[in-house]
Formats: sequence, structure tokens, C-alpha cells
Amino acid sequence: MRYALPREPSMLGKIRRTEQRKVPRFPRRRPRSKTKPFRDPRLRGLVRSLGGFLFGLFLASVYGMTALFVQNQGLWYCVYTTIAIAFLTAFGMGLSIRVRANVMLMMPMLCSMKGKNFLLFLIISMLVQGPITNTLENFDRAADSVVCGAELAMNQTQQLMELAATPLLSVLGKIKEITKNVHSVAGRVQNLIKALTESVRHVARSLRNVLHFLVGIGEVCNDKLGTPYKKCNKLFDDARDDCMELLSVFNFLCHIVDGFRPLCGLARVGQLFCIIPSYIVGHMKTKIAAPTIAAFEKMKKEFEFNISASMHFDMNVNSSQSLQQVSQDMMEEVSVELGRFQEVMGLLAYIGLFLLLLMYLQAVLYKHKYLHQDDFDNTYITEQFEELDQRLAREGKPPVLPLSQREARTYIRPFSVYLTARERRTAALSAVSILRHIAMGCLVVALDLVVFWMFDLVHHQAQGDIVARAPIVVAVEVNGTGYASDIFKDIVASFDILQKGNITVLSKK
Repeated sequence: MRYALPREPSMLGKIRRTEQRKVPRFPRRRPRSKTKPFRDPRLRGLVRSLGGFLFGLFLASVYGMTALFVQNQGLWYCVYTTIAIAFLTAFGMGLSIRVRANVMLMMPMLCSMKGKNFLLFLIISMLVQGPITNTLENFDRAADSVVCGAELAMNQTQQLMELAATPLLSVLGKIKEITKNVHSVAGRVQNLIKALTESVRHVARSLRNVLHFLVGIGEVCNDKLGTPYKKCNKLFDDARDDCMELLSVFNFLCHIVDGFRPLCGLARVGQLFCIIPSYIVGHMKTKIAAPTIAAFEKMKKEFEFNISASMHFDMNVNSSQSLQQVSQDMMEEVSVELGRFQEVMGLLAYIGLFLLLLMYLQAVLYKHKYLHQDDFDNTYITEQFEELDQRLAREGKPPVLPLSQREARTYIRPFSVYLTARERRTAALSAVSILRHIAMGCLVVALDLVVFWMFDLVHHQAQGDIVARAPIVVAVEVNGTGYASDIFKDIVASFDILQKGNITVLSKK
């Protein structure tokens, strides 16, 4: 950073301080212009104020365009900050000479070390903001893709089961149509069985009447033929009672009558004919009724059958929340984590504005030190110093110029192409700092490229289709052991359509 201000370098130790105080400091001579368009000082001040006002508006516009189009800041933030900076710089440079000098001093300070740091910060912030924003956006989309993939897997699994069950349902429909036709045949068979059952029931009713008649005959026979035996026993009982009344002391002789009581058994010979109807009834129940009922039950079971087909789909998720709630929680956590980085990135805009204010304060401090400290940044040989040295030489005093080789390394002219030793060291350190910042920026860009390459690879792999062909074997089971079940087993065995085909499912990854 070089300035051509009217100052003497600090190496004037060769000239005595007393002589420096005696020699007045003359301002640099300016070439006289033949034309003086602004001779009036007030008009010249007005033009400078107007130029400062317009230049302040220009600087504010440059800041607003840079913040909006280069740093990609918010629109309203750029509008508010641009208006505030335009108000301060335009009116400050238009109304105050000091503010104008400070702002103009900020321009060359951008080439100094502190200005370089400010420019590097802006460049690195712009360089890093894009890749980091892209990386955050990629992670956000990746999280959204994971959630969407989980929901898609659930939906496609359900669709897969529906596709797998579709052929089975069509076959079951055909089997249902066959069973409807067979049901009509079975209905006719049932009608035949009902007719046979009614005929057998008619015969059973006739047999029941015969059985009732036989039972009635047996009861009548028992009543009729059982009376002589009862009368005989009654006569013996009456004779014994009369004997015991007459022979009160010798009543034991009356038991002789009981010895002749078995003779009454001869009267029960006729009851043998009453046992025949009871035997006939029991024989008919055992040999005719029970086998007839069993035969009809067996015939009925021969026409009973059951056709069943079942498909089970169970999906167990070990979670207390639904898939939608889990996806919402995941997106909320990702948004919170990404929001922190976005907040940090948003602070870069405020830091840039703060650095502008810091640059202005540094310009004010530099001007104050330069005007009030003789040993502050006093390494430049100006034209005024040369005029002063020539005047000292004409007065017979020892001149300073020309400089020695050692002094030429420390003191230079403002427009010299060579640098001082301190400036060379500063330039070397600045170059190292620039390389460090470039390496950091390249690392961030490389990270962005790696993340993009990873997601692009995943996207490329996910573009294919999953083709699943699995042999499907469907078995329809008919339970039963009768003639009808055997017939239906043969019918179902002929429907072997799915045994020779596959289910093909095309699904996106």
C-alpha cells in the first residue's frame, strides 16, 4: 500500500531536528492550468459535495448488487441494508469533508493486508456458500428419498401380494362357477334323497303303527292273562288270614297253606303268548330301524364336500408408531440439523456488513496516526520531500538524496515498481494465506462434488427395474371321502393352470 502524501521519511536523521524545524514544509507545487472553470470556492465545494453524494449512491448500489446477485442474500435484507448504506455514505460524503476523505481512503486500503482479508472473506464466503448450500440440499433430498422409499416399499409390497393373488382369485372364480353347477346336481340328488326319505318315513310310520298295536296287544294280554294268577294268590292269602283268626294259639299251622301257593303258577302259562309282541318290537328296532337310519346318514355324507382356498399376508412392524409418523419425525430431525447450518450461513451476511464498518474505522484510525505520528508508515519519498532536499542543498546543508543501497531497500518512491523488505515479507505471508484459503475452498468444492457423485451414483442405480419371476404353485384341497369328494378331486386336479406359469412383477427400485 503506497500513498503519495506530503511527508518526510523518518530516515532524515542525517538532518538535525533543529534544521527540520527551521525549514518550513511547503505544499507540493501543482501545475498551473490555463483554464479555471471553477474559480468560485463555493461553486467548487458544491461540485465536490454533489460528486461525493453521487459517488456514495454508486458505492451503495455496488454493495446492494453484490449482496443480491453474488452473495445470494435475501431481497428485503439487501434493500434495507442498501438504503441504510446509501443514506450514510451519500449524505456523509456530500456534507462532510472528513467522511469523504475516510471513504476515499477505504478504496486503497482494500489492497492492504486488512483489505485483503476482507476481500478473501467475501470470496471464500461466496465460494463456500454455494457448495455448502448444495450439500445441505442434497442431504435434505436424501432424507426425503429415504422416507419416500420406505413408503414406496410398503405400497409396492402390498401391490406385489395383490398381483400374486390375482391368478389365484381368477381360478377360484372358475372353481366357484363349477361348484355352482355341481350344486344344482347336488340339489337334485338331495331331492332324490328327500323323496327316498319320505318313502322310508311312510314305511316307518306304518311300522310305528304296527309297533304301537303290538305294544297294545301285549299290555291287553298281560292284563287279561295275568288275572287268574292274581286271583289264585288272593285266595291263598284270604285262607291264611281266616285260619290265623280262628286258630289264634295254633296259628303256625296256617303256614301250611303257603306250601300250596306254587300251584298258582300254572295260571301264568298263558302269559308266554304276551312276550311275543315285545320280542317283535325289539327285533324291529334293532334290525330294521337303526340300519335304515345309518344307511341314510351314510348316503347323505357321500354328497357332503367342502372346497377352501386361503391366502395369508402378515407384515409385522416392531414399532409403536406408524410409518407416516416415523417419516415425519425423521424429516423434523433432519430439518433441525440442517437449520443450524443454515443459521450459521446466514450470519455471513451480517459479518460482511460488520467488516465494512470495521474497514471504515480502520481508515479513520490510519488517517489519524498518519497525520499525528511521524514514525507511522513513513517510508515513501514524495515530491515534496525532493523539493525540500533540493532547497536544503542550495542552502549549503547536507542533502539526503541520492539514497544509499541500504537505504533504497527501506525507502522507496510511491510509484516505484520495487517493494521494500517489509512489503516483500508481507506479500509472501499474504501469498501463503491466499494459498491456504484456496486450498480450503478447493476442499469444500471437492466435498460438494463427492457428495454429488455419490447421490448421482445412487440415482443411476435406482433407475433400473426389478424383475421378479417366481414359480407359483397353487393347490386347491378338497376334503372328504365320499363319491362326490372323489369327483371334485378329479375336477380340481384338471385345473393345473398356474403350475406352468410365472408371476412377473416389474417394480421401480
